[in-house]
Amino acid sequence: MSPRRERQLVAGAVVALWLLFFIQALWSPVLLDDWFQLRYWRDHELGVSSLWAYAHHNYFHYNPRIGEVFLAIVDGSRAIHVIVTPLVQLALPPTVFVIAFGRRPRATLRDLELLLFIQVMIWLVIPIAGILYFYRPFTTNYLWGFTITLALFVPYRLALADAQRDGRWLAPVMLVLGWTAGMCNEHTGPTAMVALAGFVIAAWRRGRLRAWMVSGMVGLYVGYPMLFFAPGQSVRYGGMATRDTPTKLLAERGITGCAEIVFDFLRESWLGILLFVAALVAYQLRHRTWPRLPRVAATTAGVLAAASLAIVMTLFASPTTTDRVFFASGVLLVAALAIGAERLFAERDVRRIVVAACSALAAYHAVRFVATSVELAAENEQRLALLRTARPGSIAIVPSYERQARSRWSFGDDFAQYPWLRDYVAGTLFDLATADLDRPSRRRVPRYVAVPPLPAPFAVPTYRAWLLDPASRALLASRVAHEPRTIVVEDLAFADPWRRPVIAVESTREGFTFVDGRPHDDLRGHFIRVVRATIPAAVDTLFVTGCGLTWRLERFEILDDDRALLLPVDERMCRGPFAALACEPERCWVAGWY
Repeated sequence: MSPRRERQLVAGAVVALWLLFFIQALWSPVLLDDWFQLRYWRDHELGVSSLWAYAHHNYFHYNPRIGEVFLAIVDGSRAIHVIVTPLVQLALPPTVFVIAFGRRPRATLRDLELLLFIQVMIWLVIPIAGILYFYRPFTTNYLWGFTITLALFVPYRLALADAQRDGRWLAPVMLVLGWTAGMCNEHTGPTAMVALAGFVIAAWRRGRLRAWMVSGMVGLYVGYPMLFFAPGQSVRYGGMATRDTPTKLLAERGITGCAEIVFDFLRESWLGILLFVAALVAYQLRHRTWPRLPRVAATTAGVLAAASLAIVMTLFASPTTTDRVFFASGVLLVAALAIGAERLFAERDVRRIVVAACSALAAYHAVRFVATSVELAAENEQRLALLRTARPGSIAIVPSYERQARSRWSFGDDFAQYPWLRDYVAGTLFDLATADLDRPSRRRVPRYVAVPPLPAPFAVPTYRAWLLDPASRALLASRVAHEPRTIVVEDLAFADPWRRPVIAVESTREGFTFVDGRPHDDLRGHFIRVVRATIPAAVDTLFVTGCGLTWRLERFEILDDDRALLLPVDERMCRGPFAALACEPERCWVAGWY
């Protein structure tokens, strides 16, 4: 094959892979954590100031990983998502190639075959490939995160292979890249820090140490401690990281529990390992001997395999050992196996067999990815349409997804897996009582009842509808002002031992009474902001309810500008929805929501 033909083939393969990633990004459904981002961008304009406020809050009060900021960006702008996410995904195979071979891939058929092997092996080795690649919260936190970490090592790998590189201009870039890599993931940071120190020491011993190398290491060594010791770690997952310390986890797991984590990783990787072993056997049958790697290649493969195992071992002291955290270890294992594959590909028949198998597996994955995405996106759009058109305060009945269970290809039905999410999405984003799947809810949900009933054709407004729609409020006021009327909330999840009635709105001939409370975010955290002037004089107690819990507020902050109250929202148990209650001795008022 001519060099020109090879370049055309490489270009076509790159475009085809980019198109797959682009289609997936274009059809990404809204699932689980995405809903929380939609809630944030509903009340904020996408920009530097809102992103800074979001990052600040996460660092101090929720999840300090920088992947959460990336998630906010791609959920805040579909255009950014469909442009940037496919490029990051497309960058992963050549980045792994550089880490494995110490050179950039060339536009040749042989390097294309190795890149195909790397991409297919990543899909085979990592668990839940479809979710990690195409569910935005996992993609930004794990795929983006580890691609950035590997990108940090690319200049070091190339520099040690080429003594002529200087790169003075890289110093500030490497400082930022190192800090970003350190802020990506708790379980990859320690191995990255040890590996980068090894690169710097090797460069120093060979007389190739440069300022940018030190700069990148400084960035990483600053970024990772900032992540690990972030105040948000004490809140995240209900303070699990603070409660389940590394020492406690190691003692509880023991040797058996730690070994089980390693076996879990090997079980997740077995498809890729099986393909590589099959190639080894084919080589042995052809040559009657096992392949031998050059010393440098064997050492590199061993170091990459050891780094993969080291990240797995980091999980021994981690409170989270779910399948998604094996992504980084799986990618490093693929890099090690790619070095062996290059030696196997020297045998033409073995190369043809492996490339044919990888081509078939790549096509199979692409078809499954796209088919699953198209189906889930259509179901998601149907669900969104029903939620948007449902009457405020009603119970929306939405169809269940065809594939409810989580699988290798799909996240599944988030409403089925997390029933509390229905309340959050329906109540917070669409002003509904709740959402049910294909049948009436068996759970008690808030109902707004007017006493006496409203005249036709008026529907009973919900608290949010009353607060946010002044035109309808004025129309209703003009029709019913002659008769005292109260809108009572029944079946609200408010654990009140005195069983006081909960009132949303009360009308008299003098006017309407309701407490004005709305979501509020600033650098101090999440709050329900209540206009003090709207609180009835007899109110003596404030509560916040959510996540099936109710807690009494012993203190609250006061804004200096307009004397509004800030009622803190506690997200340690779940992400809402939350409601505030302002109680008098004989009754309570809905005082806002978050």
